[in-house]
Amino acid sequence: MPAQRSWLVHVLSSASRLVHRHGVGRPMRAFLLAALMLAWIPLLAPIASVGLQAQGIPAPEDHFGHRIGADRELVSWEEAVEYYRLIGNASDRVNVRETGQSTDGRPFLLLEISSGETVANIDRYRALQQRLYFQDHNPGQDPGAVHSAGQREEIFREHKAVVLITASIHATEVGAAQMSLELVHQLATSNDPRILKILDNVIFLLVPSLNPDGMSMVVDWYDRYAGTPFEGGSMPWLYQRYVGHDNNRDMYMYTQEETRLIGEILWKEWFPSIWLDEHQMGSRGARIFVMPATDPINNNVHPLVYRLNGIFGQAQGAALEEAGKVGIVYGQTYTNFWPGAMAWTGWWHNQVGMLTELASVRIATPTVQGAARLGQPAAAAGGGRGGYSAAAVQAAPTDVQPRTNYPRPWLGGEWKLRDIVDYELIVSLATLEAAADMRERLNRQIYEVNRSTIEQFLDGEASGGATDELGGSVAISGTFAIVGARQEDGGIGDPAPSAGKEHPSGIPSGKPGASFPASCCTTAAIDDRTTIRCDSGDEWGVAPQVLMKEQITLI
Repeated sequence: MPAQRSWLVHVLSSASRLVHRHGVGRPMRAFLLAALMLAWIPLLAPIASVGLQAQGIPAPEDHFGHRIGADRELVSWEEAVEYYRLIGNASDRVNVRETGQSTDGRPFLLLEISSGETVANIDRYRALQQRLYFQDHNPGQDPGAVHSAGQREEIFREHKAVVLITASIHATEVGAAQMSLELVHQLATSNDPRILKILDNVIFLLVPSLNPDGMSMVVDWYDRYAGTPFEGGSMPWLYQRYVGHDNNRDMYMYTQEETRLIGEILWKEWFPSIWLDEHQMGSRGARIFVMPATDPINNNVHPLVYRLNGIFGQAQGAALEEAGKVGIVYGQTYTNFWPGAMAWTGWWHNQVGMLTELASVRIATPTVQGAARLGQPAAAAGGGRGGYSAAAVQAAPTDVQPRTNYPRPWLGGEWKLRDIVDYELIVSLATLEAAADMRERLNRQIYEVNRSTIEQFLDGEASGGATDELGGSVAISGTFAIVGARQEDGGIGDPAPSAGKEHPSGIPSGKPGASFPASCCTTAAIDDRTTIRCDSGDEWGVAPQVLMKEQITLI
């Protein structure tokens, strides 16, 4: 905006010098200058409107008095809510909704972000997204007959790509919730061509904190002890009243208020095609994990979901590499198997569920790690989780061998909350831009995944039960069939019928998410060697750090 103002001053000054140079009298000079300004008004109006919008929405740094991610500086949930509402009131690109309240009564926010025209017609696009996920399908109906050719083309050609990002369900992992403040400001005020492309092609749904209570607790605790020997230490209580860190293990049970609130967004209202859940991990190894994850896979997930998962994850990695970032890894630590976590659950609902994990700091206090040499691993150091070590200098990283999934390893040094914010801002925008670039293709592919899923269950492929994760036939009874109905039908009720009959497993066969209860209901056992055994008799051996006993649901 300063450049635009200086350009306008330059034009008017040049005009003034011109009329003076030719000896025009004062009354005529005034008339000519006024006429010139009137002639330029239509061209200057967009500049003025952008200026007014930007002036009405202060940058986070100006609003909060510090740069987001600055050392030992955090924005509380209460302050963040106030800022988001300020943006929502000032920008036609951002719709701020309080969809409910957290366990302890704090606002649970959903931000709907797109072009002003799209936001003004948001109900139409929400209906198109529900059509994309076959919410108008009747039990027993051939999915190929649900929509006319014109209805399908409307989805493919006119609809947007719907992307959800959720932040900081684990409240000590503060980076994503803090980063969201800068992300929203940029989308609300920028006229950069990249941002405009995103706004024109994407409906961006943002839940800036999946755990508002925890965010408030963590910020209060950190601020209380900042500047003391206890700075960055852990609270002596849970950051979610009932389940603490396991709030990310509740998607198959729906026991917590926050789970139900995000479930309403996911499977009753919006059905986003892409769902990115942003986390943090320990601090001694890679700087960020992006998708795809590693084996084993789950056979109840459509292969195209896994393929898209990799495409968007690699778009994130490429954007980070382009920006000169280091320590970007994929295809290790986190598996494609388990249906218990947040965005992981999206796979069984035909959503491109994605995870990022950033190396942690001590809340907002930097960490320092000893230096390593490329390709020369140091001896492994003992100790607990590195991200919350009280040591001033952590041991040097040991995973320093370049390879396909980790081409530029992290070699140690200082790591700050601002680094986390920068990485997550790049990842978030890269996800949105990739969705904008392949909007029509994405909608066609998701439509086909949903159609074929319904067809699979109508054809009786899961009759008498469902397909287990390893390909065998297993029996399902009761519990999770009800959970599946609660997720997509909006309440606990009778099992959905299939072709006029009660489906043997109780799976809501008229919904794309039928594969979720099919996975959750698998009768499985696991022995001390962490070998999965299913009713089919198949086995799959996995390393202990990949799959733990508590991650297997027993019916």
